[in-house]
Amino acid sequence: MLYALAEFALSPYRKKPECLSRNKYGFCQGAKDGVIGWGKDTADFFKSLQTEEGWLNLARSQELMFSPAVNSNGDSYVQNERQQIYNSAKETFSNLDQFTAYDWGYGFGYTSATVAGAFVTRRFSSPTTADGFLFGGVTLKTPFNIPVQRFGNLNAGRPDFWGLRIGTGRFTNRTFGAILPEWNPLTKYNTGIIPKGTTVKFGIIGPQGFRYPGGSFQFILPSENVINKSTTIIP
Repeated sequence: MLYALAEFALSPYRKKPECLSRNKYGFCQGAKDGVIGWGKDTADFFKSLQTEEGWLNLARSQELMFSPAVNSNGDSYVQNERQQIYNSAKETFSNLDQFTAYDWGYGFGYTSATVAGAFVTRRFSSPTTADGFLFGGVTLKTPFNIPVQRFGNLNAGRPDFWGLRIGTGRFTNRTFGAILPEWNPLTKYNTGIIPKGTTVKFGIIGPQGFRYPGGSFQFILPSENVINKSTTIIP
């Protein structure tokens, strides 16, 4: 998600080719177009979550957030992606002196709409569903083996909540996994693999208050469908 979020954050400040022909409209027109641009990008994002490909793209971006720069196979694509984000940000902010009034207006409108949208969502609705997803999950068959983790006991006869394997760090799990202290002491750490072709309910973990925003991925399935399970007790 890191690359996607960075692109989303930087998009209002990029010099858009079409802006060059509309500089005469100035800051106000740019601000109006920025708000419209935010609406379109937001709609496109939620539209993508109606497809399996959209969720898989989110899963890949999530890996960029938590994976080491070079994984166990020696694949350095995560490091390369992060370098692209850095280069993109550097290029954008090194060209601030070339921005027109329209460009600044577009950035202002886009950012203002983003802040307003977040405020309205927090003020008037709870985006987290009863099963812990942000705006709901989707049921699909996993396209590849997925390493997962879970804190606590493994239940028989009913589905369990598993998360993307992000390690045992308390801050990371409470923040991105939205695991409240009263729910779980994070002392019994289970790991395993969801095999390719397993039916799961999948989605983004929703926030549980301001201190626990969520954002990692959650899978709901019977624990007996998770293979290669192991348990570690954390003092």
